[in-house]
Amino acid sequence: MADLFKTTVQVTSLAANTSVTASHGLNSEGSGLKPTKIVPDEATRVKVTAVTTSGITFKNVGPATESAKFYVEYDEAMEDAGVYSWHTGFSREDQCRLIFTENAATKSATAVHASLAASAAVAFPGAFTNPVEPRNLSCVAAAGWDAGIVTIVGTNQWDEAVSEAITPTPGGTVYGVKIFKTVTSATKAAVGLSGDGCSIGTGDKLGVVADLTEARGVLLCDDVVDAVTVDATYDAFTPITLPDGARDYKLIANVA
Repeated sequence: MADLFKTTVQVTSLAANTSVTASHGLNSEGSGLKPTKIVPDEATRVKVTAVTTSGITFKNVGPATESAKFYVEYDEAMEDAGVYSWHTGFSREDQCRLIFTENAATKSATAVHASLAASAAVAFPGAFTNPVEPRNLSCVAAAGWDAGIVTIVGTNQWDEAVSEAITPTPGGTVYGVKIFKTVTSATKAAVGLSGDGCSIGTGDKLGVVADLTEARGVLLCDDVVDAVTVDATYDAFTPITLPDGARDYKLIANVA
């Protein structure tokens, strides 16, 4: 029998926080073979949780459905040495990634919804305009605003449902902290007395489709190093040199 076998296993459309067991096929080459090495072909949140002589159990530990291709190997020398290498999540060093955001739009006070009077019905009537790229939102209120908290509902950059309650400051702008890719509805807490309104706009925090593990990173704005605030809670960053519709950003950060 040969002492080295290689094959591939494809994990297709595995839902978030679920597991699946797939045959690794090595037993077609020899009896009772257990993989000594299992690695994905690219960064993925699908990891290996169990390995037997007949199959591999994978689990998607990420927030969204994922597919992944794994290279599977049996090496008799590794088995004899008791050395096994199975993918259980990349180390931070292995997962430093370059993340691109191009031509990020300038923030706007009315990007999502035009001003609605405090005295109007509680539901913002629409139409809602989605942010050009996933980012945080704002509420911009006139001085007489007296209709209370504005609750915004939509989805984030992971296509997960998200909602945020923002308390507008009369005569000012208040920025939310969560990331919105789409906005489907918004309501205010009460019907006020004032005709002054509140609009829903966008902020300068840009969401990324990467599971950031630390609140730090290196940012290049148009290939020049720029100061940055990284938000690992909501997978986003805020550059010091703000988006203007033309600037390109490259964020170097650790991901899960």
